[in-house]
Amino acid sequence: MKAILKRLKQNIKGEKIMKIKKLTSVILAAMMTATAVPFNEVSVPYNNFASYAVEAESEESYEQEIVAEGKCGETLEWTIQSDKRLFINGDGVMDSYDGYSNWEEYTELFDTVEYSGKLENYGEYAFYNCKNLKSVELAPVIGAHAFEGCSNIESTMAPAAFVLKEIGDYAFYGCDNLGVLIIENPECVIADSPYVFPENMTIFGVAGSTAQAYAEKYGLDFVEIASEEQEIVAEGVCGENLTWVLDDNGSLVFSGEGDMNNWASAEDTPWAEYTSLIRTVSMSEEITSIGDYAFYGCENLVTGALTSVIGAHAYEGCKRMNGYSYYGDVSPINEIKDCAFKGCYSLWAIPIANPDCIIADSEDVFDNNTTIMGFAGSTAQEYAEKYERDFQDIALIETEGKCGESLYWYMTSDGMLGIGGSGEMDNYSEDITAAPWYSFAEDITSICINDFNSDDDAIALSENCFAMCENAETIHFYNSGCIIADSAETIPENAVIWGYAGSTAQEYAEKYNREFEAIPTTDASGILNEEFTWELSSEGILYITGFDAMDDYTDDNPWGEYADMITSVYFYGNVTSIGKNAFSYCENLEFVDIDESIEFIDEDAFSGCDKLEFMNFHGNKKCVIYDNDSTIPAHTELIGHFGSPVHEYADKYERSFYWIDGDINVDNSVDAGDASMVLAEYANIQTGGEAELSSVETTTADVTNDNVVDAADASAILQYYAKVLTGQKPTWD
Repeated sequence: MKAILKRLKQNIKGEKIMKIKKLTSVILAAMMTATAVPFNEVSVPYNNFASYAVEAESEESYEQEIVAEGKCGETLEWTIQSDKRLFINGDGVMDSYDGYSNWEEYTELFDTVEYSGKLENYGEYAFYNCKNLKSVELAPVIGAHAFEGCSNIESTMAPAAFVLKEIGDYAFYGCDNLGVLIIENPECVIADSPYVFPENMTIFGVAGSTAQAYAEKYGLDFVEIASEEQEIVAEGVCGENLTWVLDDNGSLVFSGEGDMNNWASAEDTPWAEYTSLIRTVSMSEEITSIGDYAFYGCENLVTGALTSVIGAHAYEGCKRMNGYSYYGDVSPINEIKDCAFKGCYSLWAIPIANPDCIIADSEDVFDNNTTIMGFAGSTAQEYAEKYERDFQDIALIETEGKCGESLYWYMTSDGMLGIGGSGEMDNYSEDITAAPWYSFAEDITSICINDFNSDDDAIALSENCFAMCENAETIHFYNSGCIIADSAETIPENAVIWGYAGSTAQEYAEKYNREFEAIPTTDASGILNEEFTWELSSEGILYITGFDAMDDYTDDNPWGEYADMITSVYFYGNVTSIGKNAFSYCENLEFVDIDESIEFIDEDAFSGCDKLEFMNFHGNKKCVIYDNDSTIPAHTELIGHFGSPVHEYADKYERSFYWIDGDINVDNSVDAGDASMVLAEYANIQTGGEAELSSVETTTADVTNDNVVDAADASAILQYYAKVLTGQKPTWD
């Protein structure tokens, strides 16, 4: 846990943010991430393993608790679940209201609205003035005043093949945080009123559409999106009840039900002549297997599909595949045959939720870079141990909430209670049963205070707050100034206290005669030459500041005696190259941020860094890596730009690679927020203003690689986002 928590500190200097696809749900909660990537898209799905894990151990149902329910139409029912989602179930028309909906008294209990079935509309005043609402799944008709006053809505979602048909007066009026709405239907009926949308809304639509006419009439920003349909390149039959269609965007779609055919080689597949064109694979829920050699050697395939049976050699050689799609709450794999994912070295992890999944007894089923995710005692774990592969047991957040005005808490399934944020905790001294973790206190085995604030803005723990956690074995304090209530009851008597030397945690431990363990720290600095200085923080972060090229360090480097303390490296100033052996054998180095100024990484710069998990080239499209397999360790995952030299290095030496083009706000997705930033920058420059995006943001926004941020970039990002919303799996060309 300590190593993971350190990564959260790596944005404290120069506002550099590490983009890691491998974040666990624990850390996502610790950072209070507001935007979630859809579970069954490219990101590895954590949160939906919970229900499967429990069901695998017992036959009880562990669905979310329903906290309120009712009817909202003749054929529609609604439920509010304990995870703050309001679900509309059924087919048909929702009732309209006069300002007070059926869930009026429960508006503080949900922040998301979703539906299943064929919901035709949101009735008038349905969610009027729901201040807690943040995310909405769109229905074909949005009634008048439906979301008026929902000032915290940040995003909208749309199901596959969705058509927005009608938007009533005041439908989104007052939704000031909803900066973008995509209206792909050129004939969408929009109320003839200036109060349909908030004044800051940008509408994306087709040229000549009703959306454009509305925007021009009432002075809203409008951005044109392409309306051309994809052309079908080829199609055919691939099973007794299966068909396939490949379009000119590289999307290979399978429809039907049952098993896919098996083939003796890749040359025998019906799409063999189009393998270089295939970018994404998707299939309907009823398809039960992927045939032998189905996508063998599809080197440009980025997103695959998972189903019950993955045939032999099915994805072998798909070196750019870094994600997958599937239907349902958990990955559906029941059997994986030999060489199914061999050579997929960009696929960092594969989830196997079935504890009894049949996996071929061969070391070539998965690539060496791929982490196998599963449950303790499963066949997935057995395979990983037998063939010495990384295995990740899934620790999940089971529940979470607030415990102070600016404090939050979360509980993981492995028994850790985490506290994050800043300020004072609610007072539980008079009634310990009021503590939100009281009911499951006996399950808490460790406590972690994620206090990364300054000592002047530290977490303040209330008296008796953990008195009921008698089974907690450890409590970690990651700040020297955390305020601990002066009482022997605040921290359980048997818990070992971990903290920094000289910290308030140590003072508390000594006063109340508790066992204390010091978190190792190191503070060191030095001068490399006239142009360079270095500083190693107590958290293990090494800062290199200087200008021009670094020296080579064939014999030794200046921080050699501290090598085992270094966990991350950042560069500042105008460093143009990283010298030979600069960080070789820094055995605990986990993360390196490559500054935009760096043009070259020399021979063996990171050789022997056995724990180096990520190198982030965000904002750098020019850095060349010395052409040697040992320059960067084989297991290191590279984060950079599509088509860049680091991308070429990753391909040549089979390193995991993730591209980040278009993700300007660094939230692990390309969406409306990124499109809005590009549009604002472009509009500002066009009107004579100065550029507001940083150089790193500009590099990420320039998806067309023409060294300017303009309408072409905005359009490309928008089209990318629109494809995501409509269920497609876009890639950068």
